[in-house]
Amino acid sequence: GLKYQVGYSSSLVYTAVRAGVDPEDGSPMWYDRNGNLTKTYSDDLMQFCGKDTNAEWSGGFSTNFSWKDLGVQADFSFIGDRWIFLNERYYTMNPQNLLFNSNFETKMLDIWTTPGQVTDIPKYGTPYRHDSSRFSNASFIRLKNLSLSYSLPKKWLEKTKAISNAKIYLTGRNLLTITDFEGYDPEVGYGNATSGMYPNSRQFVIGAEIVF
Repeated sequence: GLKYQVGYSSSLVYTAVRAGVDPEDGSPMWYDRNGNLTKTYSDDLMQFCGKDTNAEWSGGFSTNFSWKDLGVQADFSFIGDRWIFLNERYYTMNPQNLLFNSNFETKMLDIWTTPGQVTDIPKYGTPYRHDSSRFSNASFIRLKNLSLSYSLPKKWLEKTKAISNAKIYLTGRNLLTITDFEGYDPEVGYGNATSGMYPNSRQFVIGAEIVF
């Protein structure tokens, strides 16, 4: 959640801070406002956890390179220090009854089952709680477009007596993304959350430009 308080950014995450899972009984643990561990979830645990849903910096850059008749253009975009709430985890990482009738993330294979087991997934039947573990760092750098082109030599075109310029090209979109984001796509979402939205697709285009 969010809270408006003097001296704090309006986009700072205000929620319970997860402290892992008790290896002895598989119960989730949280930090109270004094830094003590507790297994009792309540509104009194809510606090600023240092995660901001607005990026402190973002941008992009492009580069062009040409050699003789060959050309390369690459466009990059990036966002840093932005945290997003993964709303779809109610369906994909909920250790309650949904475990038996929904598709789950492979992380659920580590659900707590045995005393002494060290894991971040609480035991089966644990109520789904809104806390800091539901947020993921959506910082990324992405190669948005990469274009390779080849301009046909003028001496070839002169023989046609009709074409003055011709270029063939291959373009790829969303070819590479570097991120630690645990959702489907750090660029896809609404506001400060995602909800199983379809990620940007990888695309390829082959084309030609001909001038008569």
